[in-house]
Amino acid sequence: MKPGEFLSPEKFVLEGFEDLEISTQIVLRDALNRGLEVEILDRKNHFLRLKNQNGLVQYVKEASKTALDSYITFLVMENKTISKIIMYEYNLQVPAGDSFIDSESALFFGKKI
Repeated sequence: MKPGEFLSPEKFVLEGFEDLEISTQIVLRDALNRGLEVEILDRKNHFLRLKNQNGLVQYVKEASKTALDSYITFLVMENKTISKIIMYEYNLQVPAGDSFIDSESALFFGKKI
């Protein structure tokens, strides 16, 4: 998105994110409209990372599970992929590897090695 552009709340489905739950799309739209940096950490589980200009980071799962809910800590730890991303960013050693959403992707990746 370019500065000054906004995503219309009247458009029900957010283009490029049709596979995500509507509630997650609403969070994405609002975050982008507010100028937040948005990263989808786990698309299948609707896990987002939002970051503002001051560097404050918030993790959101399924649009309603946030830092305001102490359960988010468990949800982050439960997800190996997200745990590894966060630990790596804090310079903790983690095993190298990739994450795949289906066996076809894993097999395709394996053939490229």
